[in-house]
Amino acid sequence: MHRAWLGSCFFRGPMPDEILHVDVSIMPDNYCDARTDKYAFGMMCAGDLADPEKDSCSGDSGGPLICNGSVTGIVSFGVKCGIPEHAGYYTNVTSYLEWIRENGFSKLRPVNLILLVILQIFLMKVKLN
Repeated sequence: MHRAWLGSCFFRGPMPDEILHVDVSIMPDNYCDARTDKYAFGMMCAGDLADPEKDSCSGDSGGPLICNGSVTGIVSFGVKCGIPEHAGYYTNVTSYLEWIRENGFSKLRPVNLILLVILQIFLMKVKLN
């Protein structure tokens, strides 16, 4: 199971007052590819077929998809939100590990490094709750 962090609760819905998350499963590539013409290398999709409302939604783009404490995906797009037979689409972080290693911390601008530290603190706080 992977955990996705969420913005709005449903398509064009209001933003929540607190941080939300759901547990989703990574879908096979053929499932993801069959449901959009935007699916390409470096992507994956995730969702819950039994409960399609467990999905990323408006305002979630850029948020993490986490597995065992590691970011495995970054929210990218979806077909509205919570639509049966559709999943949320994510950038597959593992597809870019070489680039991340080559351009990682040593080449970050100070502002980006500060944002990364803030994200890490946020993730640790959420994990403690």
